[in-house]
Amino acid sequence: MAKEDLVKIIPRAKPKAPFYVNLFFWLSVILLLALVGLYFFLDNQIPSLEKKIKKLETDLKPSESQKMLEEEMLFLSKRINDFPQLLAKHKFTSNLFDFLKEFCHPQVQFTSLEIDTQESKVILSGITESFYTLGEQILVLQEKEEIKGLRLSRVSLDREGKVNFDLAFTFSENLIKK
Repeated sequence: MAKEDLVKIIPRAKPKAPFYVNLFFWLSVILLLALVGLYFFLDNQIPSLEKKIKKLETDLKPSESQKMLEEEMLFLSKRINDFPQLLAKHKFTSNLFDFLKEFCHPQVQFTSLEIDTQESKVILSGITESFYTLGEQILVLQEKEEIKGLRLSRVSLDREGKVNFDLAFTFSENLIKK
């Protein structure tokens, strides 16, 4: 028997791998098992999470009554926001009555009134006892700064001797503003 054959028969001691190789091997096996387990766990969680998402989406979707309430609130909010602008543009024509009451001659009676607030024009129809009181009324109105372009028209006498007339004028915009 040759020497080489004898060496093959006698068991030899296996060379030992360094400690860190074994450590890395076992760590990688544990990591691989953890990743496989984590994969199956997460794969199993996906359907339940999708169900939760769908449930939350349906819960968060506004109902028809909520949509109607929201639309109504938006409409009311717009109207409330428009109110100060409308109030600022509002014209108080009652101020014109107070103005006329203050400067109306005691013997002059106005029978009709037409107001055009867009162009600040007034047409007054009236009756008075004489041309003299009509003249006094015209003079009083002409002295007022708020009145411009005073014009007398349709002057006539009725059967009782009273004077019928129409007065037309433009007035200051400030007169009908608050």
